[in-house]
Amino acid sequence: MSYWRGKDVVLKLSPEGKQALSDAYDTEFVKVFVQWADDFGLWVVQDRQESGEISVLLIKWHFFETAQLDVIWPEPITGKIVGFHKQG
Repeated sequence: MSYWRGKDVVLKLSPEGKQALSDAYDTEFVKVFVQWADDFGLWVVQDRQESGEISVLLIKWHFFETAQLDVIWPEPITGKIVGFHKQG
């Protein structure tokens, strides 16, 4: 579940999701920032105050049909190669 945390995601809402979230979103495709994810769904940032407070909205797993997100894998850490040589 932590895979989703801190990512911008574009969701295609299901018909049920579009109806349930019509107060928050007026389109079928919504771009959201995922604050965290759990067994219920994605908790996305709805509103961010200057004081640092945020409001989050739950988008249940069955409320969207597809998701598109960019995944950037960190570069692999390569260790130094230790070599041996014969002396003398």
